[in-house]
Amino acid sequence: MTRPTFAPMSMSMEPSQPAQPARSNASSDLPTVRVPMSPGDANNPPISGSNTVGASGRNILALISLIASVIFPLAVAINVLGAVAVANHVIPHRAMATFAIIGGGLGTIGIPAMLTAIVTGHVALVIAKCFSRPAARRWMAIVGLVLGYLSLLAFGAVMALFILSGF
Repeated sequence: MTRPTFAPMSMSMEPSQPAQPARSNASSDLPTVRVPMSPGDANNPPISGSNTVGASGRNILALISLIASVIFPLAVAINVLGAVAVANHVIPHRAMATFAIIGGGLGTIGIPAMLTAIVTGHVALVIAKCFSRPAARRWMAIVGLVLGYLSLLAFGAVMALFILSGF
């Protein structure tokens, strides 16, 4: 008795494309059995050994990228807001210490956060292909990347100004 031919299933994300039959060297009278390449269905394979899929089945790295990308601009905004408020005599000079502590603390973790936003944004865009369109959260990954790169550019520009001014 001959054994059936086993072929991996198509990993196509397009539901409108029919699956192509597997080609084999066996005779045409044997059945072809399709075997999924990983557990789960072929259109939404799970990523094993990865913590990128939450309990809701959504792209968690895109959310991390978005949150991390907001930290540095938030620190800059807090520092600028405090300086403008003190300059316009809206708050006393002693209150500026609060703004400096909060803005400085966020600014300290802002540099690693912007790098985290860039890395997780790129990874989130790559794994977004494994999710359905609403669960992919591509927009979060793209916003995280844009804010991460803009923050890195702004930080680099400020450092260049300090170096050129001899500060």
